[in-house]
Amino acid sequence: MPPRPASTSPRQRRTHRHRTPANSPSSSKLTNTSTAAVTFTIRANNYRGDGPWTYQVAAGATVTDYFNATAYASGWYDFTVTANSDTAWTQRFTGHLETNTPSVSG
Repeated sequence: MPPRPASTSPRQRRTHRHRTPANSPSSSKLTNTSTAAVTFTIRANNYRGDGPWTYQVAAGATVTDYFNATAYASGWYDFTVTANSDTAWTQRFTGHLETNTPSVSG
């Protein structure tokens, strides 16, 4: 049987946002299980004016980055992750890290 061609389909990319207690960093874990390098881009949809953040992830590798979710908009976050290998693939992460301080949604 001939070898399978390299694939960078959405099944081969994984993203994970890990939420931690208030005043702790939140992390984004970008995993590339394909046989080709992938460039992930994280863009803030709301609550932040900085970014985007770009990550080159080698084949078979994982990259993790951290940010302080409570430093912007009282713990609210809204990010979209894309990959250069498939323009139709996206993942969106939205939510709030509870800080026990008053905040307004929306």
